[in-house]
Amino acid sequence: MDGVDERAAAKLNLFLHVRARRDDGLHEIDSLVAFADIGDELRLERARAFSLAISGPFAGALAGQPDNLVKQAAKALAHGVSGVNDAVAVSLQKHIPVAAGLGGGSADAAATLRAMARLQDVKVPGNALRQIAARLGADVPCCLSQRAQWLSGTGRECEPAPQLPALFAVLVNAAVRMPTGEIYKRLGLAPGETFGDGSIVHRPERFGSPREFVEFLKIQRNDLEAPAAALSWEIGDTLEALFAQPGCALARMTGSGATCFGLFFDAPGAEAAARAIAAKLPGWWVRWCALG
Repeated sequence: MDGVDERAAAKLNLFLHVRARRDDGLHEIDSLVAFADIGDELRLERARAFSLAISGPFAGALAGQPDNLVKQAAKALAHGVSGVNDAVAVSLQKHIPVAAGLGGGSADAAATLRAMARLQDVKVPGNALRQIAARLGADVPCCLSQRAQWLSGTGRECEPAPQLPALFAVLVNAAVRMPTGEIYKRLGLAPGETFGDGSIVHRPERFGSPREFVEFLKIQRNDLEAPAAALSWEIGDTLEALFAQPGCALARMTGSGATCFGLFFDAPGAEAAARAIAAKLPGWWVRWCALG
């Protein structure tokens, strides 16, 4: 096999509860993530040495980063798995905004791990792949499967969630990059302090119909939304624009922002909402997608 193509799907936190701040300063969370049918695109080909070429509308945001997560992933897999080497040429088309709460870099790293194993026809045990992914970043393990996942701990602990009912989303980003560390800092938690009751959401064995699932999501929240909105007025405007669209069942920020999403029960409604918001907010990044 001379080359493989791989999509790095955008990740959405459908809810994100902060449970506590640990003594080491990291935060414990409880979250449900889903993946969109849009994302970055990678192509890996055999080569004499590792190389990375980045194109696409958000390539400029990664310029000057000598140790991109894609490169880190390739090096980590080659170092950690016998029979794998990092002599690959990677072409990355960057379609997802950077530092936008969509897990773009983590998804790219996970896609690199999957693609390298396929390209070199090496069967990597799942546990080994997850361990390598966890060392690359908190979001990388959950991006390996690109299917709905429950997250806990610092986000590295992930378990498969039930299949999501058919839902569509409109994603909106005002070209604002959010500093994740600053958002968590604004929660004001001291080491060892619990946030709220610190509990984990009851995890149903199935989600039922799309409307039942949305009702489940409505009683959840994103605890990072308020501190992010205090830092960036665009988040409030984004949520207002989403809620104003006919058929929008729920609007919420994903991750630490600044991307927000609105949920819709049908594709035509999501597509119409995306067109309306793009017309109202020119220059903002607006896409509609299906979730899985």
